[in-house]
Amino acid sequence: MSRRQAFEMLERRFGALSDLIEPRPYHRIVESSSGSLERAHLEQLFSHQCAAVLVPGFVDPAAAAQLARALVARDQQRQADAASGGGGKGGGGNWTVATGRGMESSDVRSVGGTPFALAFDQAQQGDPDALPRYFDEASAEIKWMRSCPGTGGGGPGGPGAFGRGWSWLPPLDKLRLELDEEWPGGASLLKDPKTGRPFLPGVGRVMVSSSHTHSPTQASDPPPDSLASVRHTRNNMPKLPRPLITRFLTVSRGYVFKDSPLLPHLSLCLSQSGPTRWSEGFAHVDELAPLLASGPGLFSANVYLQTPPTGGELHIWPIAWRKRWDFYRHAATLSLLTDPSQAAQRELRLGLRRAGVPLLRVAPKPGDLLLLCAQRPHAVQGFPLGTRVSLQAFITRPKGNEHPLVIDN
Repeated sequence: MSRRQAFEMLERRFGALSDLIEPRPYHRIVESSSGSLERAHLEQLFSHQCAAVLVPGFVDPAAAAQLARALVARDQQRQADAASGGGGKGGGGNWTVATGRGMESSDVRSVGGTPFALAFDQAQQGDPDALPRYFDEASAEIKWMRSCPGTGGGGPGGPGAFGRGWSWLPPLDKLRLELDEEWPGGASLLKDPKTGRPFLPGVGRVMVSSSHTHSPTQASDPPPDSLASVRHTRNNMPKLPRPLITRFLTVSRGYVFKDSPLLPHLSLCLSQSGPTRWSEGFAHVDELAPLLASGPGLFSANVYLQTPPTGGELHIWPIAWRKRWDFYRHAATLSLLTDPSQAAQRELRLGLRRAGVPLLRVAPKPGDLLLLCAQRPHAVQGFPLGTRVSLQAFITRPKGNEHPLVIDN
């Protein structure tokens, strides 16, 4: 009997996905009315007492629109430079994702920096300059973001939406400052332990409508035996800060079991792959790990700069597992959160519906900030027209409130 068959048999006998549904009071999106982060809301989010925190008007909509145009223009210029053989100016490119077939392209483009997951994969593939290049780009992109039109710095095109000076903070800077001010242990940007150089505090993401992307029928299913195939590369990794170690394992669709008393972590690097390839989006988690009220935990912060006229909602399923046995007896279904193929996604959604798992919907507007637990299943819905532009960052919450939050991309 294969490992896949063993876990499927275990789930048929002992599994009950409805057991993973969180208490009903936690099925809510907490909304701030102040336009800023609030400590009480962060405490609810980080202890998993709510599904997400929405901060409407975190960024002035006019400034958000200007910054969105700057990011789209930078992405288009980079593509034009690359097509002409110039290589493209600035970090970014296609937001490739890890699947059962290896690293694949998606319908999301990164702008204003290269996600560390992509740089790390390039280093694993034998590019010795990938990580040094990432840190060189990170410093330059942080400065570029602060000089963009709409961020108060004005940039080369003139003053920002509110003039030059300190009239308006770039979104990622505002996020870092408010997290530091509101969380008891503060917040800090992740640094390379060897050189002290900063990681990117976040990356811009541009997603175009499905009318400009390929059909979902082009996404093939992984081989039948890939469920048991795992390539664990921890021993071959360069030295990484602890918040990144469990996120950057190279895996196939499958299970990673560790001897640690903490439950298994599965690195995905799948952040919202393929939201426009099909209408329902890609239901996934960014880290398959237990949701523990006291931490540690992985969270995602998204600042929306431009949204499509219709579609593009975020869906969240309020399920969680906190014990090893709960993971084992649902592993066959939970593993589908790592597989973007249509067959896997259909099977996953059917299982969630049959179990009666509630579906929470959020429709952010330009200028809104949304924070959610990246370990809880979520998906960005497709959209037939328009473009979606956002800034995205990861927030690692260590165990205990006295330790600082760690921000990276």
